[in-house]
Amino acid sequence: MKLFTLDKILKFIIGELIGRFIAFAVALWCSKLFTHYSYEKKSIKNLFGLAKRKKIVVNEMPEWVQILTIAVIGFIVMETINYILELPKVRNAINIGVDRFLIFIKIKKNIENEKSDLDINSNS
Repeated sequence: MKLFTLDKILKFIIGELIGRFIAFAVALWCSKLFTHYSYEKKSIKNLFGLAKRKKIVVNEMPEWVQILTIAVIGFIVMETINYILELPKVRNAINIGVDRFLIFIKIKKNIENEKSDLDINSNS
């Protein structure tokens, strides 16, 4: 039995991409929760409202707490997704999808080989 096959590599990559993408999206969402924007108040800096008002980033908690919270929530989501992907029903669905993709690639290669064989025969 081969250690690395195209089938195993595709299944691994699909599982990792799904888990990491969802964890990344959740981490971005969490960082959006902790930060909001405000406009500076009228003061001498902006000529009491005559100049353009600047957008100011307001953090509701310290940056290190945000980073720690985002990392923990992202890790929990990634592990949850990886657990869900290991469930038998989901694993079978992924296997069927990868098998169909591999069959499609093999059929496509066979068609290309037949076309090249026909081109060689017609030129001779």
